[in-house]
Amino acid sequence: MMVVSLGVMAVATALISVVPGFVLIFACVAVSGFMTMALFLAIFGSVSDIVDRPEQDRSATGLVNLANLLGTLLGPWLFGVLLDAYGTGEGAHDYFWDCLFLALFPVLGIGAALVYAFTRKKPAFI
Repeated sequence: MMVVSLGVMAVATALISVVPGFVLIFACVAVSGFMTMALFLAIFGSVSDIVDRPEQDRSATGLVNLANLLGTLLGPWLFGVLLDAYGTGEGAHDYFWDCLFLALFPVLGIGAALVYAFTRKKPAFI
């Protein structure tokens, strides 16, 4: 679930910069947002597989939330930095590099999901 959702999210996010028209951009953003929501259950459900003792579930869940909030904090700021550097001016690619940068986050998540799948205690289906 994690790898598929993150893969669809990465493709939809990267497509935002190249699809024509507002409707297709909106569809890509909606698909990416839906995949984000679909991931929450899988991510929080996997916390108990990662920790050694049940009493560590709350702290591990808090750490997952912290990582999510850091990405939520830094992502828009870095998006603006890239837009200022590459997105304006004569011959610029507008949001091209920004969208590819945002698509990098789910790609990194795919790597983390694969590491998790191959190192977890219970057998995983990828």
